[in-house]
Amino acid sequence: MPIGRVLAGLLVIGLALRTQILVIGPLVAELQADLGMSHGVAGLLGSIPVICMGLLAPFGPVLAVSLGPRLGAALCVLLIGGFGLLRASLPEAGLVLGATVGIGVGMALIGPILPMMVRRRASAHPALGTGAYVAGLIIGGSVAAAVAVPISDAFGGWRAAFALTSAAAFGSVALWWWLIPPDEGRRTMPRRPSLPWRRPSAWLLGLVFGSQSTLFYGAITRLAIAYVDRRVGELAGMLRRHGLLDRTVVAITADHGEMLGEHGLLGHKLNVDEPLLRI
Repeated sequence: MPIGRVLAGLLVIGLALRTQILVIGPLVAELQADLGMSHGVAGLLGSIPVICMGLLAPFGPVLAVSLGPRLGAALCVLLIGGFGLLRASLPEAGLVLGATVGIGVGMALIGPILPMMVRRRASAHPALGTGAYVAGLIIGGSVAAAVAVPISDAFGGWRAAFALTSAAAFGSVALWWWLIPPDEGRRTMPRRPSLPWRRPSAWLLGLVFGSQSTLFYGAITRLAIAYVDRRVGELAGMLRRHGLLDRTVVAITADHGEMLGEHGLLGHKLNVDEPLLRI
């Protein structure tokens, strides 16, 4: 098949694979205010998919050999988009975290499938094939982060931004299905994945990619907080330039506790239970 169609298919499927993480950062304060989430609970929205990718990625090849890489990848992105739409409609923090697990499962399973597609459909151009879906990851995530706040402002909140970025995943699946022809060869019964526990190179690769993921996802989680810190610093600088800083009283109040499953609650809702009142 034409290599151009393969590269285009890998690009468009990659567009949907990181939007669900990168749309969170710009809207995290709005999300926390609406759902009563603490910073710790809100951080789980970004960390849950990463944990899923680490734990469940070995099952991606099992799905691919059972259903075929083309169908397996499509189902994973449908899982990401479907749970993304569900997450945008849920009213409680705990339910939102549950939907995030579903998103993480889709991200985890598709991770090993795309390299399989490159090996099968672009074996003569492995660098181009890998670059195509990596470019999709970068473009999709960057666009999601860039449009999150404008969509939220235009359509009434974070839910609209989450829903629209999730709905875009279905467009990626449709284009993927059109660009990539059906898989050839026989399917096999699912088998337990065999992991290279005794291979030092596997541990080294795991360490390298784990460190890379820690740095990347830690940075994008921190960026929104760093932006707020900078704006506060600009406010203090403006007060100083106008000679008002010494005459301005800044009140610093104590924070509150956090529900971590007590009474079936997560985060800080409008209740007066002791775990929430404790400083």
